[in-house]
Amino acid sequence: MGHHTQKRPDRAILAALFSLLVMLVAGAGHERVQAQSGIERRILSITTATGAQEFIVEIANTEPDRQRGLMFRRNLGEREGMLFLFDQQEIITMWMKNTYISLDMIFINDERLVVDVARNAEPLSLDVIASKAPAKWVLELNAGSADRFGIRPGDRVHIKQK
Repeated sequence: MGHHTQKRPDRAILAALFSLLVMLVAGAGHERVQAQSGIERRILSITTATGAQEFIVEIANTEPDRQRGLMFRRNLGEREGMLFLFDQQEIITMWMKNTYISLDMIFINDERLVVDVARNAEPLSLDVIASKAPAKWVLELNAGSADRFGIRPGDRVHIKQK
């Protein structure tokens, strides 16, 4: 019976395999982000005391989209956000479970008027954030956006058609 020795793969091959593995893992994550970004996007404008402020928003109008929201995202552009559309006007409650970005939540009624602004929601918190007045939509923007762009209750919201 002979003794068999196995040749060890050299470092270049191991490095190439490692790089391939990293690309595959990154590609899997990229597909997940692409699927989420496949959501409908619209331009939303808010008429404030300082003028119209425009944002590119993702529309969350199905229950799965509303439940996922901005969970697991690590960043959001300065003029990007997510608009949650609900079926009826009521006191809306939100939370920050699995959400890594601090957010401002702008609550909007069925007349498309801002009725409340919740500022600087704490990332990953399970605390419930409720609108102070009945609302039908919630716009989530980066924390500080409401102050930076002068968004206040009474401001009018418009969504541009495609």
